[in-house]
Amino acid sequence: MKEYLTRYPDVKIILSNGTCGQNQKDLMSGHVDVAFMVWTRLELDHCVYHQFHKEEIVLITAPNKSQYFDDYKNNGTTDYFITNEEGCSYRSMFERYLANHKLPKFQIMELWSLEAIKQAVMSGLGFAALPYITVKHEVEKGLLKIMEHNEEFEPFYSYVLVKSKKWQSPAAKKFIELTLESI
Repeated sequence: MKEYLTRYPDVKIILSNGTCGQNQKDLMSGHVDVAFMVWTRLELDHCVYHQFHKEEIVLITAPNKSQYFDDYKNNGTTDYFITNEEGCSYRSMFERYLANHKLPKFQIMELWSLEAIKQAVMSGLGFAALPYITVKHEVEKGLLKIMEHNEEFEPFYSYVLVKSKKWQSPAAKKFIELTLESI
């Protein structure tokens, strides 16, 4: 973003945050020119997308809590599954995984931002399922711990999307080019 703004200072950029599904809807409706998503494999019509990295989904908890997911799923717990709003791709994946494997549902604490989720987990209220890249800093500093588990979650990838159309704004084209260069 910084490099783009340095190269193209006259381009107006408005950033908005939403679930991956909402970002895709905003792109298709024309409300945004470019969307970023973390999702399983994409197969979309009317969209051009570029896959970046495989994103590891990790279960995290506070350092003073049990580090084993088996303790949460087998023994029952009063800890919350702390997560984003419905429609979030990794929340949906985790809830689908629990249902498909007939694992217990957890009480949900739904928060509006990754930072709020991380703070709630750090305070000991429960655990979360998040992309590792979003918690890497806190894990390295010892503020959060990655829980040990035997679960095999669906693979997730980061993507950038633009709407398929004959004409793209030069600003959106340059943004995609620079994003791809930097990745």
